[in-house]
Amino acid sequence: MKRNLLIGAVVLLLVIGALYGNIGNKEAPVVERPEAGFRAPSFDLEGLDGKHYSLSDLNKPVVINFWASWCGPCKLEAPILTNLYEKYGKDVEFYAINLTSNDQLPKAQQFVDQYQFTFPVLLDSDGRVSKQYQVIAIPSTFYVDRHQTVLKAAPGLHSEEQMAQWIEQLIQIP
Repeated sequence: MKRNLLIGAVVLLLVIGALYGNIGNKEAPVVERPEAGFRAPSFDLEGLDGKHYSLSDLNKPVVINFWASWCGPCKLEAPILTNLYEKYGKDVEFYAINLTSNDQLPKAQQFVDQYQFTFPVLLDSDGRVSKQYQVIAIPSTFYVDRHQTVLKAAPGLHSEEQMAQWIEQLIQIP
């Protein structure tokens, strides 16, 4: 009787293990959602420089910032992004995604020049990526680790100190 109970318990544990997979697995989840703990939605966009940028090509953390040239809070945040890129750019990539479907390309270029963005500026011409990321408020920033898992989704304007704290958390994730 005890032997049958023990065998039943072992079989139950094996079934549970098979259902939940490798519990110690550090890889990003397969489900793509723009929320903490989920894999960041993948995208491939053209940049202002004419190059194509793909999230799946990155092997390091990335800060993804959605903005538009007409957005007042984006103008306040632009110098913060520039400062953070200067400080953390060797460890973290920055993608500034312009909501080009709701902006004018010449004004976006003027904004980039005015705030001296030296990180990639990507063009969401058809609004597909902003829909994938469920961007409602701008600026909206997503902090994605090297495994492409979203650490933090942060709509709205945030202080440089707060953004630096989230970036430092990204860097510390093995």
